Amino acid sequence: MQIKQNISLKNYNTFGIDVLAKYFAEFNTIAQLTEALEFNVLQTVNGKLLTLGGGSNILFTKNFDGLVLKTK
Repeated sequence: MQIKQNISLKNYNTFGIDVLAKYFAEFNTIAQLTEALEFNVLQTVNGKLLTLGGGSNILFTKNFDGLVLKTK
């Protein structure tokens, strides 16, 4: 799994709001999820975490200064 930096979330929310995630990863296995969570604990300073599904129940108003996990 690849954890990317400064990724636009425009294609991941139904409002199409162009905000950035400091870190972003997609996962579809428990092993990938565990790897991302370990990264969040060990590598990030603030430990902020957001998990996205379809992106229809979220309204972004600013960049997210943490890790965004997207289910595949």
